[in-house]
Amino acid sequence: MSSNETNRLSYLDRFKISCDKHLQHLHSQYSSKTDSQFFQVLYTFFTSILDLLSYMTSSNLDLSIKIKLVLSTCLGWLIKHSQGNYCKKNYKTICTIFKNILLNGQSNNRQLAVCYLFSFFLFFF
Repeated sequence: MSSNETNRLSYLDRFKISCDKHLQHLHSQYSSKTDSQFFQVLYTFFTSILDLLSYMTSSNLDLSIKIKLVLSTCLGWLIKHSQGNYCKKNYKTICTIFKNILLNGQSNNRQLAVCYLFSFFLFFF
């Protein structure tokens, strides 16, 4: 996260692609397993992504709006693909990550905040 913006954007794009590929692999690998085995592996995968996003957003880096949008997209991907119970269980961490995205770096956050509030509203209600 301390490299230049072009490299950061490239790394984050590859991160999103890798997450998608790994999720598809998990679905194909565990399609014949029991639900509890699949959800245990899936929750471990989501927790590692959540931990990584938490780490990336915890330091006070100068994040441009482009980086913030990509990080928000990664967080949105996690919310979309994880189960409702997972999001409810990790609600505080998800909110902290989003708060860190908003507070670190450049300030053009109003549209980003409104978009996420609407997404959270639709997801939880």
